[in-house]
Amino acid sequence: WAGPERGLSRYIEDSAPILPGVNVSPELSVSRMQGGPLDGKYVLVFEIDTLSGVLAYSTADSPFGPFSEPEPFYHAPEPKMNPNVFTYNAKAHPHLSDPGELLVTYNVNSSDFQAHFDDGTIYRPRWLRLRWIGEQQH
Repeated sequence: WAGPERGLSRYIEDSAPILPGVNVSPELSVSRMQGGPLDGKYVLVFEIDTLSGVLAYSTADSPFGPFSEPEPFYHAPEPKMNPNVFTYNAKAHPHLSDPGELLVTYNVNSSDFQAHFDDGTIYRPRWLRLRWIGEQQH
């Protein structure tokens, strides 16, 4: 995506921000919703500022946007429990989701290598369901 003026490009040098003015994680997802109040819309799921622990979504009528202002929907608790732990790579998995919702994962890791041996629950993905009931997400 090279931006609204240029459209699609095969060259990475032409890349344009998918959500201008917002630092989205380098790994994210754009999914077309099936069912529910967002049926037919595209939902961008990402982690704000890459490692913030704040998962957010934005919506658009096309996979290229323009996307709405980010709506935070989850604050990962793991970094608050251990200052060496961080989260990253939030994204949706529409192929594993029921109509009208998105199954979302994010990864957890530690900057302390020994922590992985001391606590086997750190280095693994976390799963949650983002559901729309009416106009509210849960």
